[in-house]
Amino acid sequence: MNIGVIGLGLIGGSLAKDLKILGHTVVGYDQDPQHIQQALRLGLIEAATEIEVLARDSDFLIVSIPVNQTGSVINQLLDLIAHDKIIIDTASTKRSICVAVQDNPMRGRYVACHPLAGTEHSGPTAAISGLYDG
Repeated sequence: MNIGVIGLGLIGGSLAKDLKILGHTVVGYDQDPQHIQQALRLGLIEAATEIEVLARDSDFLIVSIPVNQTGSVINQLLDLIAHDKIIIDTASTKRSICVAVQDNPMRGRYVACHPLAGTEHSGPTAAISGLYDG
């Protein structure tokens, strides 16, 4: 499966790392170019690209960015994806996100999620294999 990860910090990077171990193709995006370079160097992702390309080429999309940006990015993705794609997020709160996407005609392709995991560290170098085990 081709998986797109938007946000390559602790949460997104840890997901990317384990998804690659499971044999998926993982391509990422982060607004911080240093995070992209670190994620590539650490092998968290196989390649980096723009959000529009991820929306087109990924079977499954994970949005792992700050809550205050998540709703607008999910709306952007919903406007770009095909009807057979799924988007999840890893934000800790949902109200503002669900309100932001409630009127999008593709709303049914979005699943609100919360990994209930993390540490006090951040960025791609904080990614941990097995963070979500158990």
